Amino acid sequence: MSPLTLAEELKQKFFDHIDAADPLQIIIRGHLHLEWQLNSLISNRLIDPSTIELSEMSFPLRVQLSIALGILKHDDKGPFLKLNSIRNKLAHKVNYVVTPKDLRELISSFAGVIHGSYKRILKLNPEMKEDFLEHLRLCIAILMTYLQELGNLDGK
Repeated sequence: MSPLTLAEELKQKFFDHIDAADPLQIIIRGHLHLEWQLNSLISNRLIDPSTIELSEMSFPLRVQLSIALGILKHDDKGPFLKLNSIRNKLAHKVNYVVTPKDLRELISSFAGVIHGSYKRILKLNPEMKEDFLEHLRLCIAILMTYLQELGNLDGK
């Protein structure tokens, strides 16, 4: 058996981390991975990444910066900001529970390539829509795949 490449290891870790039994863990862990991937894409575009501390920037500001750097398209920011909003509710409201409405709003924010990927996967796996946790995992995995593909386009 051949050893996993770094990219394969990271992908496996991501899927292991979002394979949780509750929405809180799926959202928090998924968001952390998306944040790391977005930071990596931004750093790769900066001439001197050491001059800026991305961890000191809010997630929405990083999304804006990624648009300004030509990484994300303006139309694709919605799901990242919506997921961040859900994550913030979980992190700052003790009794907050992720609801089907949160999931519907996340899906409603999908546009362009992200929306197309979502529709294609659901067409092939319609049963995923019936399982709330699996559907939530799918949405986060689509966002992660989108960011990873952007990284592949950059050749990084």
